[in-house]
Amino acid sequence: MKAIILSYSFIFLINNFISGATKSSNLEGHCYSFFMSPLDLGNGNSGFLTTYDGLSRMPNMTSSGEVSGEVKPSVIGSNLYVTDYIATDSLGIYSYGTFNVTLPTTDSNSNGVLDFLEKKQSVNAILTFKETTHWDRFGSYTTDEFKVLFLRNANNPNGTYIFQSVNGVDASSLEISGQWYTSSWDATVEYNDLSKKLTLKGTQPDSTGATVNITGQADYSYSEDMLEINNFSLTDGVDTVYSKTIFLVRNQNIYTGDMSLVDGDLDTSWSDYVNWKFFITDFNDEDNDGIPDLTDPSKTNGGLLANNGWSWHKWPWVFNDSLKCWLYYYPLSPGVCSVYNNNDGNWYVWNLNSSSWILSN
Repeated sequence: MKAIILSYSFIFLINNFISGATKSSNLEGHCYSFFMSPLDLGNGNSGFLTTYDGLSRMPNMTSSGEVSGEVKPSVIGSNLYVTDYIATDSLGIYSYGTFNVTLPTTDSNSNGVLDFLEKKQSVNAILTFKETTHWDRFGSYTTDEFKVLFLRNANNPNGTYIFQSVNGVDASSLEISGQWYTSSWDATVEYNDLSKKLTLKGTQPDSTGATVNITGQADYSYSEDMLEINNFSLTDGVDTVYSKTIFLVRNQNIYTGDMSLVDGDLDTSWSDYVNWKFFITDFNDEDNDGIPDLTDPSKTNGGLLANNGWSWHKWPWVFNDSLKCWLYYYPLSPGVCSVYNNNDGNWYVWNLNSSSWILSN
């Protein structure tokens, strides 16, 4: 009877020895670019912003007349921002050129993301837009300066901007205003150490206020202080965008780095909204060594047991279908075994306190 009980115990443990525990961590993603809506300039005139291309030709616009509304940094990490503009009237385009604007450097939580771009921070700031005209139907090649008030409540990605003055002359009576939006996301990331897979789920209002659900998946590898994310894709159920390889550096339990998308907005024919700041915070630390489980090569493997998978026994060898490998059971004492995983070449022992398999010393 004792042999039968031990046999069933081993069967139960082996059938639960699957491809790693799935654990959760928190992600923040902040786009370095922000969106500004078109403007009604009065008298049938309109103003549009689009992705800066550094050229003096006609700015970026789709064949159907769509623009991106993107305002982006001149270089990553700078608070000098640039955007191209297009002005239209009843006859079509009458002027185009470039604006540059300097964002406030306030960073209340010292995380390297300007408060202006971080959803959780409020914004109440007057910015100066400096114009350079590249073409004008009327020959008016100006270098005007526009003072614009930007407002946004904390924890809301959508805000309002209002023209205050032009070249020092009060323009508030014109009531020229628009909406602006910062792509600043919170999400949950689940990771599986044995499969080396990440999955992501996040929700946020878009620039119209409609709720957008984002899911993503990726492969990952790591050293103790570096997380490398590959084959990262994100989708809202309609469009799918892809990231280049991401490298995040660990500081305590926070991993920080930049993400570069191939293209962040597929509605345009050029790349826009591509550069992001990423943070992953992992509170899991199974062996309490100060290194989060996400990149801890010496962590215990307490999630290797779960209720699925089948096994074929040729004692002391057992083939586990979930792991697709052979496990070798070596008796340490009556009813107690050390298990060799032929996949990773490690020995494991059962820890009664944590009810988990841990790496054997």
